Amino acid sequence: MEATGGFQISGGRKRSVVSHSHFVEFKTMSKGQFILKAAVAIIRDENNKLLLITDQSFRNFLMLPMVGVKRGSNYADTPHKYLETVGIITEIESILGIKRVILMSNYPDGQTDDEKESKSSRELRANFISLSCKMKSMNEENGLTKLQGTLC
Repeated sequence: MEATGGFQISGGRKRSVVSHSHFVEFKTMSKGQFILKAAVAIIRDENNKLLLITDQSFRNFLMLPMVGVKRGSNYADTPHKYLETVGIITEIESILGIKRVILMSNYPDGQTDDEKESKSSRELRANFISLSCKMKSMNEENGLTKLQGTLC
């Protein structure tokens, strides 16, 4: 990282192309912030199986549980509280790392069916903080209406 004029220039952001519908969901998660900050829970059970969920807002794709984190919030507390609300009780063991990416909509030249978008509206910087978690319990009757958990 190189400092210039008091600002840090982040290097090494990987570009990742996502479907336009997923891009819209990531933009929504960012709540208008320049950079999406999200905590990703990598949850394993006692048999070392990985928990993947399906989320209706992401068209029921299998994915790791993820939640947007507000600036200044604790990166471990936010997903822990979120998971409790959907019936997944975990113990956060450690922060595994951070992945800095630029998410890009898969529409060529930013064009949608309706209009032409600017480059800034079809790209989103994102920081994904991954947390190692141990599953204690999963209560499927306690609010897993938007989410369904699968151990793989």
